[in-house]
Amino acid sequence: MMKVGAGSRNPDATCVTLFGGDLVVRNNTFINCVNRAVLLKVGSTGVKGLNGKGRALVTNNVIVAARMSGVEVYGTEDNAGTAEISHN
Repeated sequence: MMKVGAGSRNPDATCVTLFGGDLVVRNNTFINCVNRAVLLKVGSTGVKGLNGKGRALVTNNVIVAARMSGVEVYGTEDNAGTAEISHN
């Protein structure tokens, strides 16, 4: 179990935060997330070898009682790529 919120190593209170090129979150259960369940930062910021493009796929997840949002996806650069959110 991960401790989230003030005074923890996860002050943003997000259950999962991923960044990079091609990101996939599939077949998970997120319950009682303080702010958001999934935060995806698509792009090459901080990742060597990426050309700035990426794809985010969030599918077949169960999200219960996330206070702010279930899934949040954004690009770290112009034309960072595409996002598909389905069957959650």
